[in-house]
Amino acid sequence: DIMLESVEGNLLAADQLVEKLVLTYGAEPISEHNILAVISDQADGEIFDLMQAVYEGDQYRALHWLSLLKNKGQEPTIVLWFLLKELHLLRKLFAATAAGQPAQQAVLQSGVPKFRHQDTLLFWRRLEPSINQALLDALFNASYQIELNIKGLQTSFCPWYGLSLLIHTLSCADIGILPEFLFTAE
Repeated sequence: DIMLESVEGNLLAADQLVEKLVLTYGAEPISEHNILAVISDQADGEIFDLMQAVYEGDQYRALHWLSLLKNKGQEPTIVLWFLLKELHLLRKLFAATAAGQPAQQAVLQSGVPKFRHQDTLLFWRRLEPSINQALLDALFNASYQIELNIKGLQTSFCPWYGLSLLIHTLSCADIGILPEFLFTAE
């Protein structure tokens, strides 16, 4: 799905993406992480700096990276994909720890690449006191509204503004920053 979304029906772009994946990873199995890495490569790795700032709870640095990505012409869809990936991870960790699984074991079983286990565990521990089903639902609803705006199906706000609110919320786990218009369709 990520590949299809990123090329938006452009067969030449799809061919170039597949070629770059083959050149980069050879005969290795291609994971979602590999695809996202190649897609975001256009942004000179700044998307990873953005996500690291979100992981660390540094909302000012995260918003700075978001601004840089916007100014360099990065598609908001790419940023949203990365944020949604983290939201899905948070939902997995929330469900696992709510069921009594220790956080470290939940991270190990979450499908996160091994090199990110420690960062993910720290991210979870920072957010765990604030995470609840209402916050997760609000974040997914906000993501959906941002996606509608990116696709032009709704125009109630600029997608970059919605992304900045989502990043702020993930950085500090404060649902109060999300305005009502992120939850209602036109």
